[in-house]
Amino acid sequence: MGGPTHCCGVIQLRTGDTEVSGRAATSSLDKLAKGKTGVISWCASCHVQFTETTIPTIEKVRGSRPFEMTPFLLFLQTRFDDLRPMLKTPVPMRIALHKHPGIKGVEAGTVLLRMVPGIEIVDLGQPAVGLMSNALNALPDYKRKLQLAELEAAAAAKVDALVAIYHVDHRELCAHERDWPFRIINILDIVGASMGLHHDDTFKRLKIMQDADAIIADCQDMIEAHGLDPVQARAVVVKAMLAEQPLPLQGHRVDGSEPAAYIARP
Repeated sequence: MGGPTHCCGVIQLRTGDTEVSGRAATSSLDKLAKGKTGVISWCASCHVQFTETTIPTIEKVRGSRPFEMTPFLLFLQTRFDDLRPMLKTPVPMRIALHKHPGIKGVEAGTVLLRMVPGIEIVDLGQPAVGLMSNALNALPDYKRKLQLAELEAAAAAKVDALVAIYHVDHRELCAHERDWPFRIINILDIVGASMGLHHDDTFKRLKIMQDADAIIADCQDMIEAHGLDPVQARAVVVKAMLAEQPLPLQGHRVDGSEPAAYIARP
């Protein structure tokens, strides 16, 4: 269950709108509580917002906890014995893990990657800070410095891929694949590859274009199928995809060649 209808309320809380934040969080909590087997979280900020703010508050008001919430990788860790026999295909890659230790799960992700035959994990010796990349938005210069240092360290270590756990980290980092001599992928890309599964990373392919008009043209069939307004769709692409680039892309590829388009047009 995701999207605005199941918002944790942290965005409103960060702007100081505690009333709307509380309503959004309580509404989402009541929907999630209809399940009978607990709740698994993927987003670190949602996990913290629910487990440290909303659920304790509801428990005080209503007298009981509606459910317990478990980070996805910690849930997956309870099933590693079932998963291990499925990781049959070797994935020969030298990788580094993009880490945020704000909630438990990074360690489980490292164990999971080591279960995949062929994977070599390199420690880049970089700081691991906060919940996710967007939790550092209040410190934009610091975040850019962290991201650049990690990309430089990954290049120096000659890794095949920089691997993110959270979706927001992948969104912010993935377009840098255009400029650096390694891939930027999600941890589940590796797990899926070892299981013989693959799903194209359409978001990364589109974001690397860095051209709102080209992206809209590529998605024309989908826009028509869902009856979207092309003008509004383009505005969303500019704001929610291309503008979500804390560390600007380089003007040239690392091999010295000029990319076709590297500046998002307004």
